[in-house]
Parts: sequence; C-alpha cells; structure tokens
Amino acid sequence: MIVAKSVGKRSLSVGRRMGIYQLLSDYSRVQDGSSSSLVWMFRKIAKRKAEHKESDAWFYLSVIEHVERDNMNIIEAMATILPSDEMMIIRTTPADKISTGLMQAMKKAKRKNEIKNTLTSVMGYPIFSFTFSIVLLVFLLSGTHRPFTLMLDVDSWPSSAMPMHYMYMVLVDKWYITVAAVVGLLLYIMVTLKLARGGVRVVLDYLPPWNMQKKMQGAAFVESLGQQLAAEVSVPMALERIEPLADRYLKSYVRTMRERLAKNMSVDDVLDVGLLDRDTMGKIRDFSQQNNFAAILQNIGDQAMDRVLVFIRVIGMSLGILLIIGGTISNAYVNYSGQILTKVIQSEYKARARR
Repeated sequence: MIVAKSVGKRSLSVGRRMGIYQLLSDYSRVQDGSSSSLVWMFRKIAKRKAEHKESDAWFYLSVIEHVERDNMNIIEAMATILPSDEMMIIRTTPADKISTGLMQAMKKAKRKNEIKNTLTSVMGYPIFSFTFSIVLLVFLLSGTHRPFTLMLDVDSWPSSAMPMHYMYMVLVDKWYITVAAVVGLLLYIMVTLKLARGGVRVVLDYLPPWNMQKKMQGAAFVESLGQQLAAEVSVPMALERIEPLADRYLKSYVRTMRERLAKNMSVDDVLDVGLLDRDTMGKIRDFSQQNNFAAILQNIGDQAMDRVLVFIRVIGMSLGILLIIGGTISNAYVNYSGQILTKVIQSEYKARARR
C-alpha cells in the first residue's frame, strides 16, 4: 500500500495533463479497464514517480489517497483534480474503451491549449498597445487639463474640446468609479457565464465571450455524444451520463433534450434545442440515419471545434484592431483639443489686451 501525504488543492498545466492522459492510455491498453485494474495501474505509477521524486508524483499519490481514505472510485478520485470538461469525456467512456477516452481527453486539453494560445497571440499585442495608450492618455490629461482650466474656465471651453474634460473626469478625477465599473463588468461576465439557458442569456449568447462559450460547449457535447454512441450506448443513456457531469449552462440544454426524448421525438429534433449552430445541426440531420453516425458525430464535433478556433481568431483580431484604433484616436484627440484650447486662450488674452 502507498501511503500518500495529504496534498492541498493544486492544478496541472495542460502539458502535464496531456502527459498523464498519454501515460494512462498506454497502460490501459494492456489492461482490462476495470476499476481494480486502474487502481493497480495508479499504484504502480505513483510508486515509481514518488521514488524518482518526479514533479507530477503528487497527482498519482493524491488519487490513490482519495481511493484509500475516502473510498472513492478511481475515476471520481481523478475528477477531484482534473478539469470537469476533460473528466466528462473519461467518465462517460465505457470501461473497455477507457484508453480511447483518455486520448480524447488529451485531445480536449490540447484543443483548450490551442484556444488559449490563439487568444494570447491574437489579443496580446493589441491589449498591450491599448494599455500603453491608456497610460499615456492619463499622463497627457493629468499634465494638460489643470493648466487649461486655470487659464480658461471649463464653461468657456469650445464644444469640440469638452470630450477632453469628460475623459479627464472618467480616467483621472473619478478613476475609482471607472475601476469599480470595470470590476463590476468582469464580475457580471463571470456570473452570467454560469447561468442556464434562457433569460438574459438569450441576448448575451450573441455577444463575446458568451457566444464563444456556447460554441465550445456545443462542440464538446457533440464529441462526447459521438464517443458514447461509438461505444454502443443508447442516446437516452448517453444523455443521462452527460447531464450530471456538465456545467449549469450545458446541463440546461441536455435536460431539454431529455425532455424531448421522453416525448419520443427523433434524434434530430432532440438535439435541435439551440445549442448547436445551423451548420452543425444541418450535418447531424443529414447523417443521423447512417450506420456510422457515431463516427460521423465525432467528426462533426471535431470540425465544430475547428470553427470555434477560427471564430476566436476573427473576434480577437477585430477587437484587437478596435482597441488599437480607439487608443490611438483618444491620444490624438487630446493633442488636438490642446491645440484648440491654446488658440482659444491666446484669442482671449489678445482680446483682453485690446480692451
């Protein structure tokens, strides 16, 4: 028996998780996939990694600890550490197909890493440029607004220069209100991303990042359902397995599917609840009666995830361009307003000199 020291809540990088899935898949190919077999496999790997003091040994030790101390199933123990969307694939995979499920989970982790890298590469430079522009704008406003107000009362400013005053109030004078508004917006996004379908999500699902979540959830669902059907699991049983493992948003769609299934609706109509885009749903309708529908469904999910990556690149580039243009125009406007105010002040002083 391996006695594992209690380990606090930790996370694994994508690279680490992919390595774990690959290793477990290799081991499981020569095992029967049963729970006892998986426990034996984990004990063996945990012992080796602990002896060699490898950095990911804590994961295997933690899983064994949950199994022995908390009397957990090996898959449930893994789910306490690994991401729920990746574990959904593994947990809904039949025992004799566990190797395939692990490879699919690795693919899922790789996809998520691709999405993360895509967002970083597409949005990194624009966000940096926008942030630099805002910092520069604050310095410009801080250095120019007060001198201008001392020489010319704000009420006497020309209308074309008034936005500069409003920008100063928002970014410099009342900066704490602006920061609170930004934090509030971020909290609102975080909260609404966890809501079920319907309500405010009906509108939000047309906007990023909510539409990104919807597309990713839909693609992941199609892939998971395809894996279940490939293992000769019925549609009702597949949905029953997926629902408790899904987050609140996806779960609300799966629940509607199960309600439709109870009404003896066709598979096409069961899946057509608004989660999937028209192109994906159209392909499902085209191939739902084919004998190899399970394999086709997995391929459709894979293609849907490819489209998600393209969609993120397009949205990211569009937002990036808007951020750069917005920051540049704001700084240019402050300089322009400064020139206008300078001319107005000069004219005012000349008028006073004549009098």
